[in-house]
Amino acid sequence: MKYLSNCSVGSFESLLSVCARDPRFPQDIAAWRQLIEDNDKWACVEGELPPAMVIDVDDFQHWCWTVAVQPGLDVLSSYVIVLRNQQSERIGGFDQVGPPTRPSPQLDS
Repeated sequence: MKYLSNCSVGSFESLLSVCARDPRFPQDIAAWRQLIEDNDKWACVEGELPPAMVIDVDDFQHWCWTVAVQPGLDVLSSYVIVLRNQQSERIGGFDQVGPPTRPSPQLDS
C-alpha cells in the first residue's frame, strides 16, 4: 500500500481495519487523502518532501505486535520513520544487502 494520497480504496480499507481502535485514524478515503496532502504541504514548507513509501499492512501489523503497540495513526508514523531510516542507511552505503522484510525493533540489553 502506498503511504500517499493516491492509495487505492482497498489498500486504505485494509489499513483502516488494522487501525480501527484509533479514533483519530481517518474514517474514509477522502479524509485520508486530505491528511496526506496536508502532511506533504507541511513537509514542503520545511524544505523536504519525503519519497513515496510502500506500506505492507501485514508487515505493519507484525511490527506493531513485535514492539507491543496498538496500531494507529501515530504508530503508523513511527513505522514509516523506521522504514525511512533503514532506507537511508542503505542508500548511504551502510547496508548493501537489500531491504529487510520487517523493521527490527531495537531492544535495550
